[in-house]
Amino acid sequence: MQNKLSLLYKRSFLINKNIAKLFITTILRYHLLS
Repeated sequence: MQNKLSLLYKRSFLINKNIAKLFITTILRYHLLS
């Protein structure tokens, strides 16, 4: 049970990191274009 929870936590953490990266890159692109 503990293993499953930690795996879920790691996966959600990675997904959040990817979303944050996308968010930052889009903001940077927007600033560069304007």
